[in-house]
Amino acid sequence: MESLLFFWFSWILWVLISFFMKSLARFYLAAAILVGMIVYPLAWSGEAYTVPFAFGVALITAIVWAGNVPKKRWLSLIVCALSLMFMYAAIELAYWFSPVIFYAHDVWVPAAAIFFLTVFVYRYRDSRYPLAMLALCFGELLTGWVLVPLREGLFIADALFFNRLTAVLVLFVVWHMIESLVQRAGQYHHHSRRKKVTLSA
Repeated sequence: MESLLFFWFSWILWVLISFFMKSLARFYLAAAILVGMIVYPLAWSGEAYTVPFAFGVALITAIVWAGNVPKKRWLSLIVCALSLMFMYAAIELAYWFSPVIFYAHDVWVPAAAIFFLTVFVYRYRDSRYPLAMLALCFGELLTGWVLVPLREGLFIADALFFNRLTAVLVLFVVWHMIESLVQRAGQYHHHSRRKKVTLSA
């Protein structure tokens, strides 16, 4: 049941990407989501480590996607990704050590924090997706390394991580749909005003 949110959001993302996305990357992103859902139960594990295969799919997808971002955006992308990575790791560690944040929702609070900061800090809309994915993946790795002495091993990317990752991506999709609707409404209003001015002249 703890993975239900991940599969639900993954299917929503797959449908939106497969049928509504106009980019050439549509096929690869849809395939990455399907592969991630298929290999989700599998993990590379031992006595002192557990790394889900789906985490590798998410990390590789984020790196490849970020690599296709125009080169002039790379510096800002890297700086923002590092900042968000440390912030996500701090939130993760706070859930372990802070008695106050423990009562906050463990999926939507981190997801909303990453979402809002990405929206208000990084202005390139299409590059926000790989930015958030990079921040969450490397933030999860950083948290895993910090908690090695406490956990007695490297255990990363549990169900909470995938729930947060897909929740952030769905929030971006909803936000960008709202942005597009507002932009179209503004263009329609501007066009109507110009038409009225032309007719009155």
